[in-house]
Amino acid sequence: MKASLQEIAIVTELFRLVKEVNRTCSQPYMARMGLSQLEADVLMVLSGHQTKGETIRPGSLARLLRMPASSLSQALKPLEDKGYVKRERLRDDARTVSIELTEHGWGLAEQCQYEMHALITEFCNTIGVDEIEDLMASLDKVLEFANSYGRPTRV
Repeated sequence: MKASLQEIAIVTELFRLVKEVNRTCSQPYMARMGLSQLEADVLMVLSGHQTKGETIRPGSLARLLRMPASSLSQALKPLEDKGYVKRERLRDDARTVSIELTEHGWGLAEQCQYEMHALITEFCNTIGVDEIEDLMASLDKVLEFANSYGRPTRV
């Protein structure tokens, strides 16, 4: 069965809305801090691990952020240049580095977390947790389809 024009329009609008929601919700407060969403995510993940006393290597950080290591390197460079993160050689293996927040990075990570919590609180108060959960369930189905689309089926 071929998709109708109405179905194509609906799905196209869904994709646009998902992209627009992500851009509209997070970018304004990140931009006020001079960060991209990815840079803010890096700072918040590092903060979470360092708070627990954990060392994190670039490869592990890339996996946590679900991105290629090369993309992470591009995100780390401006954070290093601004003095928010530093790379440190590990004592037990000089070939390996860890990524750590600097004092300035800690302050900015705390600000990112504060802004994120404020955004989430307002989001939940405005839309309602039940509606958000319903939307998430629907988006999970979309993602499940997207992950399976085009893959060969086993016969």
